[in-house]
Amino acid sequence: MRKRIVSSIVAICAAGLAAGCDSTTGNASPATTSETAPQTASKSTSATPTVPPRPKDLRVDGIDPCQLIPRQNWTELRLDEARPAGNASFYKVPVCSYSGATPPIYQGFGVSAPVTEGIEVWLAGKKNSAIRPITVAGYGAVEAIRDGAEEAECAVIVDVAPGQILWVDTGVGYRKLTQEQLCRSVTRVAEIAVQTLKSLRG
Repeated sequence: MRKRIVSSIVAICAAGLAAGCDSTTGNASPATTSETAPQTASKSTSATPTVPPRPKDLRVDGIDPCQLIPRQNWTELRLDEARPAGNASFYKVPVCSYSGATPPIYQGFGVSAPVTEGIEVWLAGKKNSAIRPITVAGYGAVEAIRDGAEEAECAVIVDVAPGQILWVDTGVGYRKLTQEQLCRSVTRVAEIAVQTLKSLRG
């Protein structure tokens, strides 16, 4: 039951973040590394933010998201299960739900690899989210927090190839984490996923 609740939270967060359009302008703060990711996202009316050039295109066509977080990393992330969770309602691509039940934290991550939308849409502020540019394993990314979110949540969207992104999000069940803790966790998962993708793509 606990894992089902966590998975549901992740799914709701993903749908709410991805679906909204033309409601927010992204923050123009400079990109940071995953180790120095900011605590919260914010809004601004300044120039459209940018991300650094990709070191290499990492196309995600045909990628199984349940392969992106190796078991060797599960202990660090407090995970004990990975299972397909159907398709993302907005992007129509498979989602893998990673979950764990290590008291007192019951946390889950949703990982997907959309191929129909690039990070430019997020940078242009066309989502119902406050964003903040960061870098993840050398790749430009944004941290996104849905407007009006009542529960702590966080998503990281990584620019891996033209018109393609790597999406990682999280929600938390039972004992709440702070926004900073959630974003730190999801950024770490995204970092591992990018490193795995690098290995898979040679």
